[in-house]
Amino acid sequence: MKPFLILLVYSLALYLSTLLLIDFEGMLLNEMLNEDALELSFKEVQTAIDEVLYWNRFSALFAFLMFTVKCFLVAVVLYAGLFFADRHKGVRLGTLFGIAVYAEVVFVIAGLVKLVYVSAYGLSYQEFAAFYPLSLINLFDVENIRPVFNYPLQLVNLFELVYVFVLVYLVKEELELSMPRSSSIVLGSYGTALFCWVVFVVFITLNMS
Repeated sequence: MKPFLILLVYSLALYLSTLLLIDFEGMLLNEMLNEDALELSFKEVQTAIDEVLYWNRFSALFAFLMFTVKCFLVAVVLYAGLFFADRHKGVRLGTLFGIAVYAEVVFVIAGLVKLVYVSAYGLSYQEFAAFYPLSLINLFDVENIRPVFNYPLQLVNLFELVYVFVLVYLVKEELELSMPRSSSIVLGSYGTALFCWVVFVVFITLNMS
């Protein structure tokens, strides 16, 4: 039960921070009105924005579900790594789920940093979507980057590295492994899964463009 309460706290923290810091209505309105190809009346634009804002009310619930699914998948991936390393005996999936939940705080902090930065510098909606704190994508002009490279460049960031380190440390402490052993398990499982996910996203992006 405790891991789910922690995920709920994560979700509410991001929801309330977004509510207090980001004017989504203004960002969406400016984005849609500045779109040259847009052939909608102001009323139609406002209706579309109202619909987006309506569903945004449930973003805390969506975030909770997303966190739950992600942490479960990370737990499964870690278990697979332990299985192939023949260290899975006596290890419960719930234990690995708890490890994933605690490690997820790294990305929650990244989300809060992003919200504060966007609020402070007044980024547009497009810039908001592309921006990820302390990532490689911030070194380039977003307009000059091919869409297929957006996600990989966002993914290469300091928070991702810290997340991997936290996973390694928590697996080491919880399962009483050596640091090299824990590192090989996490990098071999989570690292491989992350690489496959990036390839999948790039493949989908190429086929949709």
